[in-house]
Amino acid sequence: MIEQLKTIIGNITIIVVVLLSIIAARILFRLKLLIHSKIKFFIRLICIGMISYGIAELVYLKYAEWPNPSDIFNISGDILFLIAFSYLYIKSEKKELTFKDIKMIIFTLVFTISLLVYLSYVFILPNIADVNLLEIVLDFYYPISSLILFLIVFLYQINKNEKKGFIFYIVLDAFFSYVANMIYVYNDFTENYGVLGILSDSLYLLGFLFLLLGLLLFFIRMYDNNEIMLKQI
Repeated sequence: MIEQLKTIIGNITIIVVVLLSIIAARILFRLKLLIHSKIKFFIRLICIGMISYGIAELVYLKYAEWPNPSDIFNISGDILFLIAFSYLYIKSEKKELTFKDIKMIIFTLVFTISLLVYLSYVFILPNIADVNLLEIVLDFYYPISSLILFLIVFLYQINKNEKKGFIFYIVLDAFFSYVANMIYVYNDFTENYGVLGILSDSLYLLGFLFLLLGLLLFFIRMYDNNEIMLKQI
């Protein structure tokens, strides 16, 4: 039952990510409709990042083991997203963070680091001679990179103070990806897929579905004028 669910979720995820890549490629060819250089640079990075994720999913199909070359494209997509949102956040007008926002950020950072250190102490150090170094590096990389992306997008969303538009759906995608990565790392360290593995894969899929919804909304409104488009992100 678990294996069947894993296969079904995996196939749906591949379809969604490939569809995201196709829409992203379509948007890239229509960027000339956008005049504002800030949004054009941002969207170009996001679209190339999505295409990179799509390639990663297709490459992943050819390998039975992990890590594999698909990680190169996943990491490339992560880097492009991080650059895009860092750029957008730096260019945006800053608002003061509330104490609640600061507590959330600190708690998330402490929780992530504490869990990774605990898992390393319990599962890696006792078996250090048998550890695949690249796998461990990636196990640390994915949750930390998704956490950084979530915090950057979350901070930008606070500045915008709008619960709608393209960025809102990327906030949801970044959050679900972060949680999914944390669960995946736990599963990988404990070498136990099970129900938590299904939950992790489902959260990945849910994040990509939100990303697809946001991208579709953006694509539909690409013909609006520049000011309206800026409000959408």
